[in-house]
Amino acid sequence: MNFKIRMLLLHLAFLTTSCVSTPVFIPESPVPIQNTNSVTVPAYGRECGFLLFLFFPIGLNDRSAKAYSKVVSQAENGILSEVTFQESWYWALLGTRYCTTVTAFVTKGSK
Repeated sequence: MNFKIRMLLLHLAFLTTSCVSTPVFIPESPVPIQNTNSVTVPAYGRECGFLLFLFFPIGLNDRSAKAYSKVVSQAENGILSEVTFQESWYWALLGTRYCTTVTAFVTKGSK
């Protein structure tokens, strides 16, 4: 095989492959709680990853899904509302740290 063709195939393979993250699906709330004795509390989840040498991802692909699952676990059969996702990043010595923060309100009926 010709050197130029091999290099072209190598570049094509490099350009068409990428990291794939876990999609986060936020379901619609079933029915709002009609009880007047309901309590609304905030819920918070944060996950971070690192991009080593601005090229090698470490823990980046599923940080949104992990942060959202932390919020869902805090809900404990309550209804989530006003869910927000926030991205932030920080320079580090060998790369960049990326963080995803998920905040929401959890409404629970009184027991």
